[in-house]
Order: sequence, then C-alpha cells, then structure tokens
Amino acid sequence: MHTKRKVLSEVAKLYDPTGVLAPVVVVAKLFIQDLWKAGLPWDAELPPELLNSWVIFRNSLQDITRLRIPRWLGIRVGSLVHLHGFCDASRKAYAAVIYVQTIDKGGTSRAALVSAKTKIAPIKDVTIPRLELCGAHLLTKAMDTVRQALGLQNAPCTYWSDSTIVLCWIRKPPSTFKQYVSNRVAYIQANSDINAWKHIRSESNPADCASRGLSPAALADHHLWWTGPTCTHQSVEEMRLPSLTVEEEHLSIAESRGVSIFVSRANYQWIMTSTGDHRIPLIEKFSKLSRLLNTTVWLRRWLPKYRGYRNDMVSVVDQHWALLLHVRQVQGNHFKQEIKALALHSRIAGRSEILALNPFLDADGILRVGGRLTNSNLSQDQRHQIIIPRGALAYLLVADAHTRCLHGGIQQMLQFLRQRFWLIGTPAQVKFFIWACTTCRRHLQIIQRQQMASLPKERVLVVPPFSHSGLDYCGPFHVRVGTHRATPTTKTFAAIFICGTY
Repeated sequence: MHTKRKVLSEVAKLYDPTGVLAPVVVVAKLFIQDLWKAGLPWDAELPPELLNSWVIFRNSLQDITRLRIPRWLGIRVGSLVHLHGFCDASRKAYAAVIYVQTIDKGGTSRAALVSAKTKIAPIKDVTIPRLELCGAHLLTKAMDTVRQALGLQNAPCTYWSDSTIVLCWIRKPPSTFKQYVSNRVAYIQANSDINAWKHIRSESNPADCASRGLSPAALADHHLWWTGPTCTHQSVEEMRLPSLTVEEEHLSIAESRGVSIFVSRANYQWIMTSTGDHRIPLIEKFSKLSRLLNTTVWLRRWLPKYRGYRNDMVSVVDQHWALLLHVRQVQGNHFKQEIKALALHSRIAGRSEILALNPFLDADGILRVGGRLTNSNLSQDQRHQIIIPRGALAYLLVADAHTRCLHGGIQQMLQFLRQRFWLIGTPAQVKFFIWACTTCRRHLQIIQRQQMASLPKERVLVVPPFSHSGLDYCGPFHVRVGTHRATPTTKTFAAIFICGTY
C-alpha cells in the first residue's frame, strides 16, 4: 500500500549531494508538496490521482541506471578555468546550476556540470520576479560553495539569468526596494560582482530543466543539461541587458519602497510629518533622541544637494548636524525676539526669561549662555552651554541623559546635562522625569521598617538602682601581673553588672 510515509521513505533514497539529478529530484519534491496540500494522514492510502502520478514517477526511476556521469571536470595544469552559473524559476520551483569551463593550451574549450541546487516555491503565492530573485540568491550562495570546495576563489565567474527585471534590481541600491527584495539584492551585491551578471534567453538556460523537472529518460539525452549552452564558449563582454517591458516596469515599481520627503523653509518652520490626516512636528514623533537624529540625517540625504553623501552609516558628525538643526528650530520658534535683537546688536527685552543668562549668538546662529568663563581652557559647550527652551527637545535631552546616567539621581543628571546644555527650568524637568520613570520608582520605594514593641515594665518603673540588673560575662583575657618581662600571663574573665532601671 502506498502511503505518505512510504512515499517519503522512497524519496529519501534519492541521494544526490552534488545535484546532478536535480531535474529528477525536483519532481519528487513537488510531489511531496502535493501530498502536504492534500492533507493526508501518514498511513492513509494515496487517492487515485496522486497514486497514478507516483507510480509513473516511481517506475521511471529505473532509467537512472543508464546515466553515466564523468567525474573529471577537465581541469589541467596550465588550463584556463571559468565558472558559469545559471538560475531560473517557475511557478513551482527555482534552481541554480553551475558549470566549469576549461580552455587548454591548444584553445579547446569544454564545459562540465559541477553542481546544482533546487528549492520548491512556497505554498503561498509568490510572484515570478520574486522567485527569479530567489533563484539568483540561491545561485550566489551555490557559487561561493563551489569556489571554496574546488579552490577556485580567484577564478573568474559569470552569472546568467533570463529575468530582465532581476538583473535590473541587482544594479540598483537595495534601500530603494521593499524588505523582501532589499535583503536578497543586498546579499547578491555583497557576495558577487554586479558586472558579472549577464542575460540569457530562456531556451538556452539549463536551469530551466531543474526548475520545471524532467523524467530520467529525458535527462539522459538532454545535451543542454550536461554540457551547458553554447554561450559559455563565447565572449560575454559585448552582451547587453535588454530593456524592461511595460509589464516588468509595473512589477518593478510595485516592489519599490515608498519615499516621503519633508521640506522645511529656512525661517524656523518645524519639519513636519503626516500621521493620517494630521500633521505634527517631526520632533514630537519620537521618544528617543537617537531615533530623531538618525531620521533627520536620512531625510537630508534624500535632498538633491546631498545625493553624493548617501551611504548606510550615520556618523557622529551627521548626528551633530541634526542636533544643531533641531536646536536652531526650537530656539527660533521660542526666542524669536531675542535672536532678532542679538542679530541687530540691540538690547534684549527686560521681560525675557533668558535675560539673566547674558545670551549671545555663536557662529552657527545658536543661542548660548554668556558668563565669565570665556578665557577658560574648557570646551566651548562647557563654557557657554546651548540654551534649550521647554518642549519636546528638552524632554528628549532629559530622557537621553537619564539613560546615559544609568537612571541616576537629580544631581548626576544636572551635572551631565549642563556640560553642554542649559535647559530652562532644568531641576523641575529632571525631577518630573525621575518621578515618572517606572524603573526609578520601583527602586526608590521606601523600605518598610518593623515597628518596635513596648518596653518591658522593669525598664519604665521608678525604683531604686539595681532593683533590676543584668549580667554580662566575657573573656578570657590574657593579663600579665608584674613588671618583669618574664612574668607569665594568666587568664582573666570579666563579669559586668548592668542596672536595668531608670
């Protein structure tokens, strides 16, 4: 009786570590997937339609004995070696095939099959371009394995694919795509040469055999599978990538990641972000200062002026620029009159809350505290702190200081903040943040103390001395009696009588 358990046992006997029988094995993998889709129990007999397919495939496996696979790859001392990898995908599976091309001293070129890998497409529907990208990803990993196994790390290699859209994706930055495509494109770019990826027609792609499957009888006489296409013996320098069709353009746009650009004018307007139908300042969207600064840096890189500075890292210099940008905005919105007066070298209004700080504008247009430490050898930020008004930025700075101080107390946070900033109403903001911090409140709870019992009656009554007494005994003490050095010591014990009355 043919059951799912027996079918899996039979398929497990197909031992093919190098993948030379991949077109046959992939048929067995697809049949196992059909069994899972049918939801059959392990020991239930297969239904007629599945049973008929399995019997035909099982009987065809006898033709594998006719296959004769040469073990020598044709690599000689002094011969030129070139690796060619092919990838393809269908609705049901995707595959990667690798050939080694050798050119001897006489100029004779030959190609031999080295390895092949196949994977079944998931049950959930996936678009063909995504499956083609998975095939390219599989080819990249298989090529690295083959080069290390054969010791051909320095040998040139060429990657072939019949998917134009995948070849276009590989040549674009991964950050422009959605997560699924972005991760695989990033891996391909990191582990292969982009210029080594070439286009091949579908009818000349040997990976098509592994992605669709072949019977053992058809595989035995399949010249394309065993020796590869003729393009492996031709020059690949002049091959060009064909342009995308209209349908492929739409598929590529569907996989692109949407980008929102936030524009701010230079007259101290907030950088705004949209949440549904509401627009809020970007500074109020985040609860951590580091996330605000990193997001601001990424937004700047999308501006045409900074197109050459786009990379995957956010440096300390970039974060410093983002911090000064937000400081300049909050100061411009809260201290408009003060900044205008200082820019015109006039007096600040007497009702200003920063008049006592003797503020001034530095070279970057930032309001700083004045004071008498101008000639000190301290840093600029320690001599003249940046003035920060109450608001979202002050809250983020206090939260960042609280984390950096490891949930420290008020004085520790004030000392840390005033090394660079002067927050308006700093003590009150720090106290409120510590009070609102769940971790600090949990560890600062008052420890309950045991209430002492009443004193005994003997301790509180007025009676003559030593009416109630206590005795304490201690020792021994080694005491020398006499003035001579040779006098021996004796053990002495002490009895202490304590009056227990008042």
